[in-house]
Order: sequence, then structure tokens, then C-alpha cells
Amino acid sequence: RGVGSTLLPHKRFTRHAHRCVVATVTLQGEWGYLEGEEKLFEGCYAYDPPGTAHTPYAGDQGMVVFASFHGTDPVFLDYLDEEGNVTGQMDLDWFKSYADR
Repeated sequence: RGVGSTLLPHKRFTRHAHRCVVATVTLQGEWGYLEGEEKLFEGCYAYDPPGTAHTPYAGDQGMVVFASFHGTDPVFLDYLDEEGNVTGQMDLDWFKSYADR
């Protein structure tokens, strides 16, 4: 299962925790995680194992990535609030609705 994702410059994706492995390739722009100092630019690969929690954000040019989700759990990500409580989930139905846009 894979999805392309775009973030405009200086925007954030929802803080989340991984339930599966996610492999991400940066296609354009630059991005990172608020919880770290590493920057990922065009051609970079990110590997996030289950249990990883973070908040991705886009740099000055925004970002375009392709993310591939690998696992057997029907839920891929848990969305988290500031205290780490689950507020929502990304699952197969989310992917189906995303593809229908």
C-alpha cells in the first residue's frame, strides 16, 4: 500500500505513531520531523518502524513524497494529540477515500 503526499511550505502533518513499517522517498522539496534535526531532501529515503511517533513538517519549498506502508494490521497510523492520546487513525478506508479525491 502506498500513497503520494504533498505538504505546502512550513506546513505540518498530524503527529502520529506508526503501527507498521513506513518507507518514504522524497520526490521534491525538503522536510523533517519536529522531534529531530535531520532534513530529508529530494532522493532521500526514510524508514520508520512500528512504534515510531513524530510530527513531519515541510521546509521552505514544501515537499512531495511517496510513502509505502508494510504490515498486517488494518490500521497504519494512530493520530496523536499533545499528550499522546489517540485521536484518530489512518486505515485502508482512509486510503480508499484519499484515492477517490
